[in-house]
Amino acid sequence: MIKTEYKIKKLKNGMKVLLVPNKNVDSVDVSVFFRVGSRCEEPQLSGISHFLEHMFFKGTKKRPETKMISEAVDGVGGDMNAFTSYEYTGYYIKVASTNVEVAVDVLADMILNSKFDPKELNRERNVIKEEIKMYDDNPSALVWRLWNQVLYGEQGLGRDVAGVFETVDNVDAKKMIEYRDKYYSIKNALLVVVGNFAEKKMMEMLNKYWKNISIGEMSIFAKTDEQQATPQLRLIKKDINQANFCVGVRTYNSLHQDHFVCQVLSVILGQGMSSRLFINVRERKGLAYSIHANTDHYTDVGNLMVKTGTDIDSVYDALKLILKEFSRLKKEPVEAVELKKAKEYWKGRMILSLEQPETIANIIGMQELIYDKVLTPDEMIKAIEKVSAKDIMRVANDIFANDKLNLAVVGPFGDDEKFRKILKF
Repeated sequence: MIKTEYKIKKLKNGMKVLLVPNKNVDSVDVSVFFRVGSRCEEPQLSGISHFLEHMFFKGTKKRPETKMISEAVDGVGGDMNAFTSYEYTGYYIKVASTNVEVAVDVLADMILNSKFDPKELNRERNVIKEEIKMYDDNPSALVWRLWNQVLYGEQGLGRDVAGVFETVDNVDAKKMIEYRDKYYSIKNALLVVVGNFAEKKMMEMLNKYWKNISIGEMSIFAKTDEQQATPQLRLIKKDINQANFCVGVRTYNSLHQDHFVCQVLSVILGQGMSSRLFINVRERKGLAYSIHANTDHYTDVGNLMVKTGTDIDSVYDALKLILKEFSRLKKEPVEAVELKKAKEYWKGRMILSLEQPETIANIIGMQELIYDKVLTPDEMIKAIEKVSAKDIMRVANDIFANDKLNLAVVGPFGDDEKFRKILKF
C-alpha cells in the first residue's frame, strides 16, 4: 500500500504549511494553494481569479519583466505552472533539491510582489480573450462548459472559470490588488512542500519569503441550489460535423460517504478501454471514437457524466445506449470480476499519478486547504476496496433518476425536441 507521511506546521505569521518529505527523490515541489476560485467571485468580477493567475507571471518589483521570472526557474532546470478551479487556485515550482531556495523565493515573489503593470495588464486582456475564444471554438471544451451551466445555471459553479469578455475588459489593477490582498492571504492559504528537503531549513526559508502575506478574509462558498424536478437539457447550435454531448446526473459532495462508490461506478461505465461504454458504444457499435465517464465532487454538490462525440446521425443511438447502461446498473448487480477490475483500475491510476510530486501536493493539499483534514492515498484506496456490488446498485438507484438527469449538446441541431423525448429513465 501507499504510505504518505506528512506534517502540518505554521509559519510565524500563522500561515499553514504542509510538509511531505521523501528522501528517495532528488527534487522538491513547492506549491501554494488558496481557498478561492471562480465560485467565490461576484458576477461582475467573473474570471478575476483566472486573470490574477496570468498576472502573477508578469513581473515583480524584484523581477520586473516576465522573462526574469521564467529565467530564474529555467536557469536551474525547474518547472512551474498554475491553475484556477472553481474552489481553489494553485501555483507550483518544481526543482532539484539543491535549488529549492530558488523555488521558494520565486513563488513568494510572484504572489506577494506582482507589479500589475498597466501595459502588461492590457496586453494580457487580449491573451485571455483569445483563450476564451479557443474554448468557444472547441466543441469538446464548449460542451463541458455547457454541462456545468445545465447543472448550476448562473451560480458560481455554472460560470466559466476563464471569465467573460466584459470582466476581462473592465477589471483594473486596483481591483486585482484588492482581491489578492483579501483572498490570497493567510486565512485562505496553504503552502505544500513535497520531496527531498531539510525540514528546519525549509521552515526558515518559508518564514523569510512569506512573512509579508496579508491576513485577509476567509472566502465564502455560497450554497448551491440544486432544485430540479424533471430532466434538463441545453443545446448550442454549431455548424460542425460531429455532435458533442455530456449526459449524466447529480450525485454527492466530496465528503459524502458514497462519493467513492460514484468513482468506482464511473470506472465501470466509462474509464479504460474495457469499460462498458467503450465496448458497447465504440467497439461493438462504432458510434464514437472517444467516450469517457467522469465524476466531479465539490464541497456541497457533485455530478457524474459521460462525455462523447458522435456522427450527427448517430447521436440519438449513442444517447440511448448510454442511458441503457445507466439503467442496467440499477437492475443488475455488477459481477465480482468486473467490480474487482474497476477497483484495480482506480488504484493503479492513483499509484501512477503519485509518481508526480505535484499530484501528491494537489491531492493532499486540496483536502487540508478546503476541509482541514487529509485522507491519504492509502486511506482512499481502502475506501475504494470497501465498495461492494450492493453499494453500486444502491447508489445507481439513487442517482439515476429523472429529477437528477441532465444533458448538454453542441451540434448542428435546429431544436432539441428529439433529445427531450429520449432523455428519461
